[in-house]
Amino acid sequence: MSALVVGGLAVRRGGAVVNVCPVVGRGGLLTWGEKVFLSAATGERGWVSPGGLALFRAGEFAVCCLVCVDLLSPELARWRRRGRR
Repeated sequence: MSALVVGGLAVRRGGAVVNVCPVVGRGGLLTWGEKVFLSAATGERGWVSPGGLALFRAGEFAVCCLVCVDLLSPELARWRRRGRR
């Protein structure tokens, strides 16, 4: 199985705006990763809501999609791996 992470974008979900990262595989959309930690530097804390982590399988690997400044917190991937959300 192959997967491609396709950039990031802001989308409206219900009454909130979240930053998402679509993950696309050979069969289409696999999942959406959502940004958890919002950046003060970009001003998004004023208009974007934090999202939740997404875990998906890529072959034998469990993969967690981290968006932007979420990468500065690798404990997010370890936390999700233990089954917490």
